[in-house]
Amino acid sequence: MGQISAKTTESELSDIKTKEELYIANEKSKLLQKEEDLKTSQAIAEIEIEEKRVNLDKKQKKMELSIPNRQEEVARYSELLKVEKSFYELQESVNSKKAKSDLATTIEQIKVDEQRASYEQLPQLAESLSNIFKGANLSFYNEDNDLMKNLSPLIEMISSRVKK
Repeated sequence: MGQISAKTTESELSDIKTKEELYIANEKSKLLQKEEDLKTSQAIAEIEIEEKRVNLDKKQKKMELSIPNRQEEVARYSELLKVEKSFYELQESVNSKKAKSDLATTIEQIKVDEQRASYEQLPQLAESLSNIFKGANLSFYNEDNDLMKNLSPLIEMISSRVKK
């Protein structure tokens, strides 16, 4: 009978380890996807910035060829400042998204580490619980058994955690 419960406990421990590994792999996959999304948005922002620069250069060359007026120069300078402003706004947006992504990655990693720590302790708790009465000659005939009253909540909590 002791061998059957040991095999069952090993099976449950194996199931716990498998679930933990699946959870960690899933969280890592999510983190990698977030990083890829950030890289994609950075690349899109850089392309948009380059397109704006090219368009500005075209506009500037047209203006230089057509009208050498001071007002036109002021307008070009104003347009250049607007483009630079939008460039810096886009750059700020990319930096903000990167910072948020890094923060989310760190938070998710902390969550994974917390889960891993709790799962790593379960096998030792289950093993200790399975050996708690090993070799003891106990009697459960009367209902006033103080030992079982004290240990019953602990046994129920550990068994419910192992079943998860």
